[in-house]
Amino acid sequence: VKAYKRQKQFLRRCRSGRKKVTCHHMEATLQSSICQLKREQPRVCARYKRCYSQRVAKYKATIKFTIDAVNRRKSEYRVLKRLECLVGAYSNSTDEVSKETLDGCIKKRHPTWHLRIRYPRVPRMERCRSIMPIGVDRRMLNK
Repeated sequence: VKAYKRQKQFLRRCRSGRKKVTCHHMEATLQSSICQLKREQPRVCARYKRCYSQRVAKYKATIKFTIDAVNRRKSEYRVLKRLECLVGAYSNSTDEVSKETLDGCIKKRHPTWHLRIRYPRVPRMERCRSIMPIGVDRRMLNK
């Protein structure tokens, strides 16, 4: 953008000066650059859309995999807690299992809220904007 501004200032100065040939060459170079940007715009937008779609698909696949893993981990956690309770129901001194403690273990529920994962939302796909440099006027675009 800075180079474009410098070039435009140079063109303004040289239009009123003696270097008409250099000015025409610079103007042609500027026009060529603008045309190249106009041609490249659809490719850039298509590449962005394709990249966005691929990333969203990977994100969704990762979430699906993670949800399955979290559900397995919750089940494992519940089993571990139940086993801890059952082992605790066994008394070493009497070599017996207390029926009340055993019934309590069976009825006891173990919350797994602390194992939940919050997933960030997928950002919206941005609108593909023009990549024209600031200061390019409509007359140059329509040439």
